[in-house]
Amino acid sequence: MEFVKNTLSKTKELLNKGVSESVLADRWREWIFNKWLFVCLFVLGFAGLIVFKLKSFSSLIPTLGISGSV
Repeated sequence: MEFVKNTLSKTKELLNKGVSESVLADRWREWIFNKWLFVCLFVLGFAGLIVFKLKSFSSLIPTLGISGSV
């Protein structure tokens, strides 16, 4: 009977430890995902803005006929 009690108490300790570690891991995973998502969206938005501005700016520059077409 003592063996069963010891086994159950150790199992309960391991389960409690596993649950708390799982919750902590979930919090870290969520935090890292949110940060990386924010960084990626910011970089993509910034790159899109640069491309948009370069296209608008290049349309303001007149063609100089360097390419051979007049």
